[in-house]
Amino acid sequence: MRDGRNTVCRQCCSVIAREYRKNNPEAFLPKPRAYKPKKPIQYGTGVSKRRKKRTREQREQQIARYYAKYPEKLRAHKAVANAVYRGRLVRPDTCSKCGGGGWIQASHDDYSKRLQIEWLCVSCHRIKDGQAGQ
Repeated sequence: MRDGRNTVCRQCCSVIAREYRKNNPEAFLPKPRAYKPKKPIQYGTGVSKRRKKRTREQREQQIARYYAKYPEKLRAHKAVANAVYRGRLVRPDTCSKCGGGGWIQASHDDYSKRLQIEWLCVSCHRIKDGQAGQ
């Protein structure tokens, strides 16, 4: 009913439901799900550029262009990743500047010195690189 009440008490409602389930077992068989295909992302519908969602391919292309422009950064990042993977470098649990936790990143002062890094949290790394507030 509109007021949230039923015309039958709880016990009677349970009995009615039990009988219905017993008399109509096909209504309670699992039904195959019909999946809808995902809608393509539509751009230019009043959403700012910063809030547009990028597809995976667009993001991969952006990364490829970035590393083509800065190949020394790619070599340095790969060297650090390989050193961490092989155990030559150990990623600490805390930032070397503020002592905070979270995701700790390797920060390079000079990309030609690939394994001379400082382990910083995301906020300290952004401050160091001059990207604070972006």
